[in-house]
Formats: sequence, C-alpha cells, structure tokens
Amino acid sequence: MVHLKKEETKAMVAVRGWSGILLGLLLYAVVLTGAVAVFAHEIGAWSAGHLATRLSFQQPIDATMRRLTAQTPPHYREAVNLFEIGDHGLGVFFHRHQTNAKGVPAEKGVPGQL
Repeated sequence: MVHLKKEETKAMVAVRGWSGILLGLLLYAVVLTGAVAVFAHEIGAWSAGHLATRLSFQQPIDATMRRLTAQTPPHYREAVNLFEIGDHGLGVFFHRHQTNAKGVPAEKGVPGQL
C-alpha cells in the first residue's frame, strides 16, 4: 500500500471528486441528447401542434378516395397504392402497369394525398 502525505491525499480526493462531477455532467448530456434524438419525430409533431389521435389507416377515407377517384383520369384507375407519409398522413398513387419501349415494366400514374 502506498502512503501519501496529507496534502497529496487531499489533492487526489479533490481531483477524483471534480473528475466525477465532470464525467457525470458529460454522461447526463449524452443521455439527454440521445433521448432527444430518439424522440425527435414525436417532439417535432408535438411542438408543431400535430397531435393526431388516430393512426393513418384508422382515419375514415372512403369519401376522400371516391372524390380522388373521380378526379383521376380513367386510364390510371387500374391500381391504387396507399402509403403513410409524414405525421399520420396518407398518400395515394393511382397508376397503371405497362411496359416501356425497351420492354421493361413501368408504372405511370397520378400521386395524391389524403
């Protein structure tokens, strides 16, 4: 065991205490910024006031789909894709399947948003 003078022991205890405080503050900053990074989407929606109580596919969409279908040219009504966009929004893509001049399958259509 190493015996130190009283002044050296006090200095070592002070260094250990201050380094513990600084490393603790650093750990706190890492945890806080990590939590903000994980919940960034939710914090952004909350701060913008976009708190939706329903998920995208739980919204009533029948009337909107009928209106968008009526506005879409008939040759693009062969198929429709629904997908989630942004903060609980729904996107819609009316399209038809065809092949281009090179014989490669392609989809041509009209995008929309519910």
